Amino acid sequence: MLQYLFNNNKGKLLVEVSTYKLVLDLADHLDIELEGIERRIDGFDYSKLELLLKLGEISAFYIMPRHHNPTGYCLSEKAKQKVAELCCKYNVLIIEDDYLADLGSRKGAMPIHYYNMSKNTVYIRSFSKSFMPGARIGAAVLPKSIVDGVLSLKYISDLNTSKILQAALDSFIKSGTYEKHIKN
Repeated sequence: MLQYLFNNNKGKLLVEVSTYKLVLDLADHLDIELEGIERRIDGFDYSKLELLLKLGEISAFYIMPRHHNPTGYCLSEKAKQKVAELCCKYNVLIIEDDYLADLGSRKGAMPIHYYNMSKNTVYIRSFSKSFMPGARIGAAVLPKSIVDGVLSLKYISDLNTSKILQAALDSFIKSGTYEKHIKN
């Protein structure tokens, strides 16, 4: 995803300080310039966030609003709405990593994607923790404008995703078994 979004080295990736190390390593590997903003228990300094976005150098904001890794903090609904509002205002793509979507204690919590009516959110979630840890299967909801590019890059870079495991997950979800599984 990052490889497609930053294929022309345009702009910086805003990340929470601290954040998931693999994203930092991937950004380094792809020569993506990073900008950091401190993640606090109550969210961010929204004046600082707005200033960073207003400068026009940030292309995307990688954020883990629920069950942040490594802190475990969850943003309030109000904080998620504020992030969505600011990113929409300054046309900054949100890359929302919701890897523990189904396993958290805040079942009624909504992702930032829910609040972002401009459709400039990439919503990423994992089924690895809730379905089958070894499977490494996830899903993404993308803005229409980038679907084709991301899919073609995924196709050439990931030919080994198991079709059998994907079909098993599809059947698990459609049958209602997945929902029962995460409730227990």
